[in-house]
Amino acid sequence: MRTAGCAALVALLAVCSYLGARQPQVQAVSVPVAVETISENALSAASLEETQDRLLRERESALALLQSVIDDQSAGAEERNEALKEKTALAKRMAAEAELTAILAQMGFGDAAVVMGEQSLSVIVPWQAAENESNRVRIIDAASSHTGFSPECVKIILSKK
Repeated sequence: MRTAGCAALVALLAVCSYLGARQPQVQAVSVPVAVETISENALSAASLEETQDRLLRERESALALLQSVIDDQSAGAEERNEALKEKTALAKRMAAEAELTAILAQMGFGDAAVVMGEQSLSVIVPWQAAENESNRVRIIDAASSHTGFSPECVKIILSKK
């Protein structure tokens, strides 16, 4: 009985080894491939331009909305004053962004886009501009010294390819 059981287990082991050793069949699919080379500068520039255009449109719509609140005679004085404060703060941030963009362009980072929030500052640059530590330090130093944000609040974002 034991011998028959051991023989059955050995036979099962042999069958499993044989089945496990076979190579699985691989099926390959053939599809045509078209390759078009686009320079990385063109891709980065388009992405940055799109980002800057979208940011400008959003800022213009925010300014128009705030102006409509300011011009609305049915709005209370408190709401109009708050809208005026927000519009002034937004205009100051936009001016600081434009100034920092000009400074970065003079430093050799002409493709940079700057987005300033209330508590943080993001500088969007192509990966080539921020590929070494020296350039990143220069960007953060210029941004923090010009805007007054601490270096921890300045973020460098690489533009998409």
